[in-house]
Amino acid sequence: MANEIQLIHDDAAETIYAIVRETASTGRWYDNTTDHALETFDSANWATYAITLAQVDVSSPPTTGNAAYQGTFPALAAGFYWLDVYVRAGAAAAQTDVRTASYLFYWNATALVPAGGAADAQQVSGSATAADHIESVFLGTGHTDDVDISVRKFDVTNDAGPAVTLSGTTYGMRIIASAGNGLSAQGSGVGLVALGSAGAGARFAANADGVDGLQLLGVASGSGLRCFNTAGGGDATGHGIYATGGATSGDGIRATAANGNGMIVVGAGVGYDLNADIHGTLDTAESSVAAALAAYPVPLATDVQDSAAAALEAYNSTGVAKEDSVGAIATILAGISSLAHWLRGLYNKRAMDSTALTEIRDSTGTFDPTTDSNEAIADKTSGLTAQQTRDALKLAPSTGDPAAGSIDAELDTLDTVVDAIKSKSDLIGSASITVISPVAQSGKVEIYSGNDYLLSESRALPWVVTGAEVAFLDGATVTLRILRAPLFHRGHTFEDLEADAEFEGDVVVADEKATITVELLAADTSALDASSSGYVYQLVAETTDKTTHTIAAGVFTVVKTIQEPGA
Repeated sequence: MANEIQLIHDDAAETIYAIVRETASTGRWYDNTTDHALETFDSANWATYAITLAQVDVSSPPTTGNAAYQGTFPALAAGFYWLDVYVRAGAAAAQTDVRTASYLFYWNATALVPAGGAADAQQVSGSATAADHIESVFLGTGHTDDVDISVRKFDVTNDAGPAVTLSGTTYGMRIIASAGNGLSAQGSGVGLVALGSAGAGARFAANADGVDGLQLLGVASGSGLRCFNTAGGGDATGHGIYATGGATSGDGIRATAANGNGMIVVGAGVGYDLNADIHGTLDTAESSVAAALAAYPVPLATDVQDSAAAALEAYNSTGVAKEDSVGAIATILAGISSLAHWLRGLYNKRAMDSTALTEIRDSTGTFDPTTDSNEAIADKTSGLTAQQTRDALKLAPSTGDPAAGSIDAELDTLDTVVDAIKSKSDLIGSASITVISPVAQSGKVEIYSGNDYLLSESRALPWVVTGAEVAFLDGATVTLRILRAPLFHRGHTFEDLEADAEFEGDVVVADEKATITVELLAADTSALDASSSGYVYQLVAETTDKTTHTIAAGVFTVVKTIQEPGA
């Protein structure tokens, strides 16, 4: 397809473009650039809606006056569409462009036809030509393509016979609905009458698996389906309903009811209420069934009684009820007047039926639903206190080894562990051990030359800062700097006070407390001078915003280590 859009514009110097949109209630716009499909209008996509319109005369296009333009209409479904024409002011189509015209076209999937010239859309109001168009559509003459006819209200009446007659080689009328009802027939008298001469008057077939071919719904006290034979005007020997099941499976008629009767069958005259082959299994005494059938208010035919009795006799040919028969179940449940009353009493703590309670107690029992039912027991167990639960877990003494994983087994294991601990603790006399931190409360630090001071051994040098203001130390870099005391006290300038050694530390801030630790290796402490002059230290923190703070300062003493003989 190409150049289905043909327009005349009055200024050849201007650049024009077109936009296609639906006439339907959805009002979608065609995206000609990105999606190439109809979409809900979005002002941000205006430029993608534009359909380029080029001058027809490509060899020597005019620059002034009227000019012919053409463009390609999108491949959309047949129907009515608006075609809006705009003058492009800038480099791309914009919502501020001036609209010069809007045309309503009918697109038949091949060509554009002006809305007023679509023959199949003419209004029939006394026009013989228009009437001929509609008649041609219905008769199928003069049209080779299927024609869609949309009618908001269609009322046809005729006093002399059928108002509408539909005939066809396959279907007189075929109605398919993608959603909702294909056909809804309502009337104060008869909603729909369908008569067939050789075939069926009406045939309803499902179009997909799991879909009903026909649904008949009654309103209030009315019937969803009511079928007559002679009384309704049918043949004197015809059937009110004639239903045939599938060749291999499927029911001719299947009736179920959530509340009420699945089916009520009423005969009239000399006919029977029910005349059918009975298939199924019954289990009771043949004589009782026969007596019940004979005593039915409107007696069944003798052959029906005989057939039922014969079926029962064949089912219990041995004279003994089978295990899955009603008689066998009744024997098993002997002594229970009502199974429902029994179950309610066993599970519900409310007062139960007196007959059922007597049967449960069986003269000697003391069962009481208010205390012994499943609900009452659940109430008791759910109300245990923590102490009651611990008491309930206590185990009574028993002989033999406890089971693996039991409380007794765990207690035995715990006893063994406690005994082992006691055997070691008994060796401890009255001696005491006092552990002194390398950092005294006064801030003085004293370490031993050649010793390790590691965090893993809980010997790292510690400083603790408390208070709400310690938050500034979170993430800070901490450094311990030491300088020999004589140099520090000689009054040197700031530039002269260069540390003899420095060590990096760690800081942990939590709960308004900052804990700073500095680790020293044996190699670090051995390199320091253990003379009597000693050192001075400063603990400095550089925060995340690059500010420097002296956290602590004081005397730093290195003590000589006494070596073993011959070392």
